[in-house]
Amino acid sequence: QFGQGINLVTIADPSSIASVMNIVVVLVTALLVRLRASVNAQDILAIWRSNSSELPIKENLILALDLIESMLSGDLNSALTVMKTQDAKHENRLAAALKIVHNIQTSPEDLFYAHTFIATSLIDNEMEDLVLNDLTDLLSDQWLEKIKLPAMLKLPRITVPQIEGACKSSDIGKKKIGMILLAVYQAVSLRMAYTVLQQFRSWTEPMPEQEPEPKTAQNPIAQQIIKVMEDPPHLTYEDGEALRQSIEEGKIPVKFDSPFEPDEPDNQ
Repeated sequence: QFGQGINLVTIADPSSIASVMNIVVVLVTALLVRLRASVNAQDILAIWRSNSSELPIKENLILALDLIESMLSGDLNSALTVMKTQDAKHENRLAAALKIVHNIQTSPEDLFYAHTFIATSLIDNEMEDLVLNDLTDLLSDQWLEKIKLPAMLKLPRITVPQIEGACKSSDIGKKKIGMILLAVYQAVSLRMAYTVLQQFRSWTEPMPEQEPEPKTAQNPIAQQIIKVMEDPPHLTYEDGEALRQSIEEGKIPVKFDSPFEPDEPDNQ
C-alpha cells in the first residue's frame, strides 16, 4: 500500500534504498489519507508491519513504523514537546504532528502548529499529489469544529467568519490550505516566520497562465471582399449574353495614363 510513495524517494545509496526519514514521510502521508476514512491507526500499522518482512528496506521500514507507533500511542504532552523542539529530527517532529492533529483535546495554537508543520513538509514535493485532497479536507473539518468554541480564538467576531469562509470555500488543493492557514493565523497567539507566511500566500496565488498568441485584427471590409471572392458568381445565362454583347459594342483602344504626369495637349 505504501510502495508507490517509496518509489518516489530519491535513492542515493542502493544498499539502504530509503532513509528512515523518507519512509516516515511516506507513512505519515499514507496515514493521513487512511485516517480520514476513520480507519484505526494501529490496525493499519499492524498490516504494514506484516507486509514489510519481504521488502528489501525492511530494517528502515521497521524503525519508521516503531517511531510512528510509539508516538501515536504515547503521551500528548510528550508529542507536543517533540514537535516544537527545533533541533529534533524531522521524522520525529512529523510523527509527533500526526499525533497532535488526531487528538480532540488539541488547543487551536497546537493544532495550527501541527497543521503548519505537516503542510510545509508534504506540499511542494513528491508527496503533494498523494495527500493534497485529504489534507485539505482534514484542515477544513478540524477548523470548522474549532470555531464552534469562539472564545478560544483571538478576535472571534472577525476571525471566525474568515476561517469559516476559507473552510467552506469552493477552492481546492493547496490554495485552500493556504487560505485556511492564513485565516487561522490571525486567530491564534503564535508568531510565524515571514518565509512561512510567504509560502502560504504563494499557495493562494493563481498559477501563471501562458498568454495566448495575439490574434490578427480582422478588417470587416477586407473580410467582406474575401467572402465575395470565395462565393461563386450568381449570373444567369441572360446576364452572360448581355455582358458579351456589351463587350462587342463597346470595344475601344485601351489607354494608360501616367499618374505622375499631367495631361498635355497633342500638338501633332
